[in-house]
Amino acid sequence: MASKVIPINELTKFGVIKDTPTVGLAPNVFTDARNMRFRDMAAWKMKGDVALTADLTIPMPGGSTAGNILFITWWNNPNLVPSNTTYYVFVAEQKIGGNVVGNRTFLYRTDGTINDVTPTTDLQGTGANKGFAASENWQSTEFAGGFCLIINNGIQAPHFIMDDVDNTTIGNVPNFSKLPGWESYNSAPKVLEATVRLTFGLSGVTPENPRLFDLGQKIDFTKNTLHVTKQTPNETTTNCSAVPAGTNAGSNPPNGGVIPSNFVPGDVPGSPATNPAGSNFQFAVYNNPDTNTTNIVFNTNIVQDDIVRCFVISRNPIATSCGVIRSFGNFLVAGNLKETTTMVLYVAYQEL
Repeated sequence: MASKVIPINELTKFGVIKDTPTVGLAPNVFTDARNMRFRDMAAWKMKGDVALTADLTIPMPGGSTAGNILFITWWNNPNLVPSNTTYYVFVAEQKIGGNVVGNRTFLYRTDGTINDVTPTTDLQGTGANKGFAASENWQSTEFAGGFCLIINNGIQAPHFIMDDVDNTTIGNVPNFSKLPGWESYNSAPKVLEATVRLTFGLSGVTPENPRLFDLGQKIDFTKNTLHVTKQTPNETTTNCSAVPAGTNAGSNPPNGGVIPSNFVPGDVPGSPATNPAGSNFQFAVYNNPDTNTTNIVFNTNIVQDDIVRCFVISRNPIATSCGVIRSFGNFLVAGNLKETTTMVLYVAYQEL
């Protein structure tokens, strides 16, 4: 039995010190250790790495091949807890001809099963090669008690995968889908609101035609179209239809009320007019080279005191993305929101 007991306090304060004589060390200093770490008021065995799986064979569609694995996250799905198995979700590069054309998502179960769970809609590319945009900023967060996993690449809308309660079959787990309530929209700024004052204009159709309006900007019809309305005081609003101009109609003029994306308006003449006048409310579109702006002229069905409004509608929706998304209880919090005009991003390759 020890004749003298020396208490050792603050066991992990100093850790290991090897280059000082033992007689000069305090009782709570270690002179040697192997594979140990001293933290949280205790001595811990040093952790290491162990291979979770054998080398993966990642299935890719359409003759494409897998590149690097960019992101992997553990999905602690409650359905698999009783069987002592679990899921991992990982993101891999999709390559065609050695070029990265996008990213695809995969669900991996620790028994070795891999399923491609890339969404089938709302993404870039065509056919079997439809996938996420290439990104190195993937992240994830669990939701709904672990039955739901949300991933985000910072470029497109966040996507989620939701498993059914008590489902233990990996093949029954659905593909990722765009997060509900994360809808994009088309921008529609109002560029004109004016009241028709025929008494202020000259008689006939002249450059001072009171039915001729300048929109104050030149509209790029490859990216935008026009939505025009008229409202008679104390009445409902009526949509107006685009028709070819009576003179200098330009190339690929409106047809059936639709302004095509390849429409190039003609220059506004000295006597602008719609063609034909028609029985409804119609307008023609011109370019004014003097002001470098777009003009519209209405037919004679627009009368005194009518209120005309013109909106520039983007052809492509404005997509919202976020830099980060995290779940807190029953809430999802997104940060670093960004709005961009969506474009076709995919690249097509053909091997020769």
